[in-house]
Amino acid sequence: VLSGPEACRMVMTQWTFGAIGSYCRELFINIIKKNPYYYMNSDEMTSRLLLYHARKVAFSRKSEYLYYWSNTSITHKRSVKLFDPLYTDTHLIFFAEAYYDKKMVQKMCSKMLSHMICLYKDYNAESRYTAEEQKRIDEIFRETYSFLQSKKQYLHSMKSWFYLSNWYVFVFVCRAMMLSKK
Repeated sequence: VLSGPEACRMVMTQWTFGAIGSYCRELFINIIKKNPYYYMNSDEMTSRLLLYHARKVAFSRKSEYLYYWSNTSITHKRSVKLFDPLYTDTHLIFFAEAYYDKKMVQKMCSKMLSHMICLYKDYNAESRYTAEEQKRIDEIFRETYSFLQSKKQYLHSMKSWFYLSNWYVFVFVCRAMMLSKK
């Protein structure tokens, strides 16, 4: 049995255990009302908030999870919504700044930069987006890039500084990486 903040710390940078379980109804309703995230993967934020605010988190050795895979799900279609996780990453970093130490924020910022690079490479590899969708996706990337630049003090690796030195450097390096893998 762990406290909520201890359990949440374990899953901030990656899921080391599933956050599926029984939650106090009152806690669940309060979290949803106070934090209405409507992004594609908002459960990433909501699950961590539920864990953090729980008095106790207990684990079971026996559990089953039924996952329904639908090819028509938004997570399997090319759409602007696929870039929503960058907004969730932003909220997770604000959460880490509010409740955890600098080291946790550093890990979250590095994770977000890696996530952004992967999404950018996928986006440029696909040409299935309309001009309007491309404009919106570019806005999302520029917003994310600006956000990460504002958190540059948490990113200490040379790679991070290189990527965040200039927007055009970021774009050039991502595209060069794509070309080198073809």
